[in-house]
Amino acid sequence: MVEFDIAPPDAESTETRIDLLSRTGEVVRDIDVVGLPGADFYEVEWSPDGNGFYVVADFPRGVALVRVDLRGEAHVLHEDQTGFFFSIKPSPDGRHLAFEKATVESNAWMIEKF
Repeated sequence: MVEFDIAPPDAESTETRIDLLSRTGEVVRDIDVVGLPGADFYEVEWSPDGNGFYVVADFPRGVALVRVDLRGEAHVLHEDQTGFFFSIKPSPDGRHLAFEKATVESNAWMIEKF
């Protein structure tokens, strides 16, 4: 079985890279993800067919659920600007994707003479 890890950001690269690691920690394969410049990944889950990953990508404009195949081609499935996604889990047949979404809202009030 091959584990995965997200490569740290490279200041010289505009792409995000996913490193496939062996159980001993050796890099088996590098996957340069194309089409998502400036994205940071913070969740990765294998697709049930083993031909790619589901990832949560963080952008300056929001977050997205993305499917990345083993060639590095990214396909945005859903974008959101009001929160963030986590706990992504594909169904065994790969037809559905479960995830949690959290939103952060705040408000400030000025109260005088209380």
